[in-house]
Amino acid sequence: MLTKNIKIDKGMVNGVLNVVVNIGFDIHHKVDVITIMLNQYKLQLKVKRRTIKFNYISKGRFYKLTFPLALVYAKIGHKSQEPLFHPKY
Repeated sequence: MLTKNIKIDKGMVNGVLNVVVNIGFDIHHKVDVITIMLNQYKLQLKVKRRTIKFNYISKGRFYKLTFPLALVYAKIGHKSQEPLFHPKY
């Protein structure tokens, strides 16, 4: 799931679900880019690292270099209870 709005016109907005299809590395063998496929459009797009700034009241600022992605998994209620109910014929 994306955690930031990246390209609104292409559907890359906060909360949209996607699938990771490729992970690209730089010459130092560090992850440089992640290619994702947006589920609703079947469109593949590349996501690069972003700098996120955190402001602390007493300690100043902190910067973090990260991908705007989060691992998510959900199962709806009736699907999770499905194995419990077996109709008898």
